[in-house]
Amino acid sequence: MRILVFLTSAILLHTFSLQVLAQHTDYKLLWEISGNGLEKPSFLFGTIHIQDKRAFEFSDSVLLALEACETFAMELHPDSVVRQAFRTFFKSGGVSDKPKRPSIRTWLTQAEYDSLAVKFRKKTGFELRQFEHESPLVIEGMMEEDTRVAKDKATFLDAWLSQMARVQGKRIVGLETYQEQIQSSEAAEHTDPGNRLKALLGEPAHQTTRLMAQHIMMDQLIERYRKGDIDQIYAYYERYAKSPEGQQYVDHLLVRRNRNMYERLVPEIHRAPTFIAVGTAHLPGEEGLIELLKKGGYRMRPVTATFTGVAAKYTPKKVAIPWKTYTNETTGYSLQMPQFPFSYSPENLPVDMYLYPELGTGLVYMTMSLPLGDKDLTPKTALEAMISKMTEDGKSELIKKKKIRFEGHEGRQFVMKVKDEGYMKGNLVFRQGHVYFNMLQSQRLEMLESEYSKRFFESLKFLPIPQTPWQGFESDAGAFALKCPPVSRKLQKLVH
Repeated sequence: MRILVFLTSAILLHTFSLQVLAQHTDYKLLWEISGNGLEKPSFLFGTIHIQDKRAFEFSDSVLLALEACETFAMELHPDSVVRQAFRTFFKSGGVSDKPKRPSIRTWLTQAEYDSLAVKFRKKTGFELRQFEHESPLVIEGMMEEDTRVAKDKATFLDAWLSQMARVQGKRIVGLETYQEQIQSSEAAEHTDPGNRLKALLGEPAHQTTRLMAQHIMMDQLIERYRKGDIDQIYAYYERYAKSPEGQQYVDHLLVRRNRNMYERLVPEIHRAPTFIAVGTAHLPGEEGLIELLKKGGYRMRPVTATFTGVAAKYTPKKVAIPWKTYTNETTGYSLQMPQFPFSYSPENLPVDMYLYPELGTGLVYMTMSLPLGDKDLTPKTALEAMISKMTEDGKSELIKKKKIRFEGHEGRQFVMKVKDEGYMKGNLVFRQGHVYFNMLQSQRLEMLESEYSKRFFESLKFLPIPQTPWQGFESDAGAFALKCPPVSRKLQKLVH
């Protein structure tokens, strides 16, 4: 599932030596908010939206501050990101609230569009026509996977923190909407949309040079973040703001968004102690959240940063979080996931797949059931053929496979490495002429053996398969009539 590229929670924090302690004298990523009628303090923490392990090397106090709060606030609520992703990628999950944009054909000739469509399909696995009315920024983001930084973790820092809050039973809120972020990004753009799209058709060598320059800049930014020096980070934006295009960028992506987030976080910190995690660039400066909170009458104090290894040994106090039960009465089974899954109709399969990507863990939960109809087909033949089919295109490599039995039914468990998309673990179970597919996907192999994996696979329950009457089918063209078992709408379309 290509969605993993965009919806990317394990953590491994290091114990710091005295030499590293000396590098954190200016560490000001975590701030305590008090005063102005607050009964208990809240906290403001600057994050960086990456999976590089260096971003997770934060001070002892961060997770302790999170534990002390009742609410977790971040730029975008993880569930809203997932819903919007499905509206964008699969046209699922409800009616989108975003206005319809002009087609990208507006800025491209037919030849340019056709060329871009070929590259888009090769890069993403999707057809460009599905995204004609998306922002050119979205098209660019889908095609240019971020290779500037390492992907050591299963998900990015903000999402990992939200998962820490979720397992502790904290209320999670978003300070912005997806649409507001896209509008801010487009307003900040000084590049013509057509030129942005045409740049995606550029020569690979030119794109490689540009990405190398970005890699160097990002590496420097990560090192500054690791040291916690927010003034150094903001200095980059200050220099950029001196140019006309930079002023536009900072105004829309920082200043205006800071004001909006401030207005929305104030009621939250008065409602309950809140841990606020937003991009570090939103903290410093005269229009940053720190100054806005000071001007609002709050006391702002940087929390003393120590690196004694507390964070690396930290274990959250988890509460039992109920999962949602997905039930398929037609094929007789149920399964649990963190949230209700979205339906997805793969073009190469006759049935719908149901999946839920969880940003906090970087796991994608998937399930579907396939009625085979051939009564003479043995479990071994069906299961082995399906695993073989999954690897025949050369994109998936089988790492291991073993026989399993579930409630007395024969099955197979497998682990595969999927090109450009990480790893997948699946259980296939054959029962009464049906094969039940339950799968997990992650960019990190270790997540496929996590507590979430165990809970998912063990939640499968079989239900009675209802006896349905055979349907009549007539073909005027073929001059015949017959009765057969019910088939899916997709199969009916194929027949007609």
